[in-house]
Amino acid sequence: FEQMGIRGLEHDVVSYNATMSACEKGSQWTRTIALLSEMRARNITPDVITHNATISSCEKGQQWTLSLHVLSVMQRNSMDNIRPNMITYNASISACNKGQHWALAGHLIKAMKERGLLP
Repeated sequence: FEQMGIRGLEHDVVSYNATMSACEKGSQWTRTIALLSEMRARNITPDVITHNATISSCEKGQQWTLSLHVLSVMQRNSMDNIRPNMITYNASISACNKGQHWALAGHLIKAMKERGLLP
């Protein structure tokens, strides 16, 4: 990923998403958060895939509060056409369960159903 800039290639949402998904699978949640911040600093607009990879990465890293923070940002920015989907909610619910915050998980299931999404 870092080599792209050296070779004159532009970073875009697709390259960030691929890198963040790899970080998620490698349990590197801190790197995923750093990449999300870097995207914003470079004025690259994250999409639902970006947010889902970040939430899943935080969930795998036992960082339920960060997972919920990313979900909250998505919900606040839903006017940008970045709406949480079933993957978003399922990863957030899983993060709450791993953190033993079952009431929050229940709240997310309710919110998911209100948005017409099935758990």
